[in-house]
Amino acid sequence: MGTQPTIISGALASLDRHLWRRGIDCSALAQDCGISDEALLLPETEIPLTGFVRVYEEGADRTGNADLGWSTGADFDMACLGDIGRAILAAPTLGVALKTFSDFTQLIQSASEIRLSVEGSEAVLSYRILDPDIWPRRQDAEFTMSIFHHLIRRCAGAGFRPTMIAFEHDAARAEQEIRDSAGCDCVFGQLTNAIGFPASLLDRPMPTAESDRHRAAQQQLAACLRDQLRQMPAGARVETAILRSLGTQPTDQASIARAIGFSKRTLHRRLVDEGTSFSRLLEACRLRMACHALMRSDRSIADIAFDLGYSDQSAFGRAFRRGKGVSPQRFRDAAAQRPTDA
Repeated sequence: MGTQPTIISGALASLDRHLWRRGIDCSALAQDCGISDEALLLPETEIPLTGFVRVYEEGADRTGNADLGWSTGADFDMACLGDIGRAILAAPTLGVALKTFSDFTQLIQSASEIRLSVEGSEAVLSYRILDPDIWPRRQDAEFTMSIFHHLIRRCAGAGFRPTMIAFEHDAARAEQEIRDSAGCDCVFGQLTNAIGFPASLLDRPMPTAESDRHRAAQQQLAACLRDQLRQMPAGARVETAILRSLGTQPTDQASIARAIGFSKRTLHRRLVDEGTSFSRLLEACRLRMACHALMRSDRSIADIAFDLGYSDQSAFGRAFRRGKGVSPQRFRDAAAQRPTDA
């Protein structure tokens, strides 16, 4: 993406404790992954999201603890996320807490999405990193889903059992540990990471609710988010909106302009000023997502073309050859010959 995705260093707090108990210096591991000592001391410091993901993957390898992400999420202190974490804990109900998490994700982790949806009696809380180049991200996904699981259990009680848990990555060595802990089946190789639960739980009160404090925090977070968005280049906002919408919502210029609060004309002018265009950004995002899908999934090329908004498989093939110099099938075949890092 145009701007390197980041996450605040407070997200490493639980991992630091787990590694220390196993005799591993988290600061040394973090440095190996491009994260400075100073960042670990200041919990709201922005660090590269790639480094965060790598620290978790390396930590799991060095400890031999396949469920490191899931176990660290279980005892993660939400206050380590700063103002947004404290606002979540002070929310009056679980639904408001999860909505706060969703609305202000950008303040703690960029190029990522948390989405709460309700259909009938079922609620689904999903999470994904929008940047397809950050991979593998197994431990990160399990860490985040564990945080969700235990946040919901705060309100639902110790007997809470999700209706399902889904992961982007393939089945892992930690699969049984997660099944035993969550008390439900897990499905792997999905388009996003998600946890399902009864929608009725959204009305449950948070045990640490402070409505006045939450309301004040919401206003402060909204102001911070507005400031952050104003400072972001239009191209970066467009890339994020496109990656969020591909396969689920329209990605034409008018729709993306509305999604980021611009008129189509204003967006065109802003992108010209930055030396780019909407069509160029759309094709670049499609190409990156196509490469990811061809390498990391067994979805048919026709389905990938449909997800990316192409009129048909032939149009996708022409665009892919323009960008990569080979057909989608040849790209997939060549990728299958390389050692996997997933």
